[in-house]
Order: sequence, then structure tokens, then C-alpha cells
Amino acid sequence: MAGVAGAAGVVLLALLWRAAAEPWERGSYGILLTMLAASLLHVTTMRDHFVPGAVRIAPGASALRFAPRWREPALTLGVFSLLVVWGGLAAWVIAGGAQTGESALAESEVPLTAYAVLVIALVALGFLVRLVAQLLRRPAGVTLTERGVILAWEGSVRELSWRHLRGAEVRLDARLGPGVAVCDSTGTEWAVMRARGCGSDPAVVAAVVNYFRAHPEERTSLSDPALAWERFRASFAGGSG
Repeated sequence: MAGVAGAAGVVLLALLWRAAAEPWERGSYGILLTMLAASLLHVTTMRDHFVPGAVRIAPGASALRFAPRWREPALTLGVFSLLVVWGGLAAWVIAGGAQTGESALAESEVPLTAYAVLVIALVALGFLVRLVAQLLRRPAGVTLTERGVILAWEGSVRELSWRHLRGAEVRLDARLGPGVAVCDSTGTEWAVMRARGCGSDPAVVAAVVNYFRAHPEERTSLSDPALAWERFRASFAGGSG
């Protein structure tokens, strides 16, 4: 149903874009059309956010990191970037850069929506800067190091040492899907990472976190992701045998 509504929205925006005469209207409809089409494509092609038993470990990393598909952060970056571009168009219109006939657009003719879009774009710019800073500081996903667990997603980076970590478990959400919840030493839910944020089955990620919490002698292997994963698999196979 959502796919049908999205497709109808794309068709409607395409018709409005073709019928628009003013640069502001045409540019706005074009940006909205692009964002809706990208979101629709994302929803229809990324239904495998959660696959039971699936694991995505970042290759060549210096620590064990459960990483999302590259399209996940790329979509967020793209949406925020388009909003910033839309804000640039709004600023151009407000400044009188658009032309109506031979004269500059008068202040009285500036659409009120241009001011609203400019405000939204400034907020989006803040989120975009925050997201880029997060990606430069720490790649997205759930990372396990000798010091503790790091959750990095959508501009946020949170770190919790093993000493202050009580454990991890699966959290279910009808809207957002399953996720892995990490609890601190008081038992309080410290942070939740959804399956789309770590590219892996939350049950597997929780089991790995709990394994290395319970076996501090194995944490040195976390600097070699392949070795750490094999240690976990061996212990899991041994425990189930």
C-alpha cells in the first residue's frame, strides 16, 4: 500500500514539475520528486534490512565492526544534501536572484514557502555537518574493541567500556524493526542499534557482545576481526554441542 501511494506521489510531483512555470516552483517540485523517488527506491530494494542469522563484518577494519550497507548512510547524506540545495534555491529567491520577465523578483512576490524551506535547510545543514563529522570520526555500525563497545549511527557516536557494560539483548519494535539494546552497569538501556544500522541480525550482535563481555581474556582478538569472529563461533559451537 505504501509503495502504491509513493508511486502515485512520484507521478503527481512529476506532473506538477512539468506544469510549473516559475523557477522556484520548478526547482522545489524537482527536489521533492528526487527525494520521494529515492526513498521509494530505497524502501522497495532494501527489504532485507533484517535477515535472520545474517552478519556483515567490515573487512580490513582494526576492530570487529558490524557494518550497515553503504546505501544506508549514503541515503541519509543524500537527503540532507538535497535539503541544503533546496535551501540554497530558497535563499536565491529571497535575495531576488530569480527573474520575473525583465525585473528582479520583488520582495512582496517571494513565496512564504521559501522562508520555511530556508529554515528547514539550515536545520538539515546542521544534521549534515554532524553526520559527516561522525563518519570521519567513526564509521557507522557496532564496533567492539579491547576497551569496549561503540555505537555510531546518524551523527551520534556512543562508547561504553566493558567495565560499565552489563550486557546486550534484542529489542523489538513494530515500526523500526528489531535492534540490539546495550545496557550499562545499572541495567539501564544505554543505547539501541537497529538492524539497518549494523547490517546484521541483532540477536547475533547481542550474542557476540555478551560473549566478549563474559570472556575478557578473548578481547585481544578483537583487533583482528576474522580471528575474533572465529573465537566466537568456536565457543558458540562448543557450547551448543
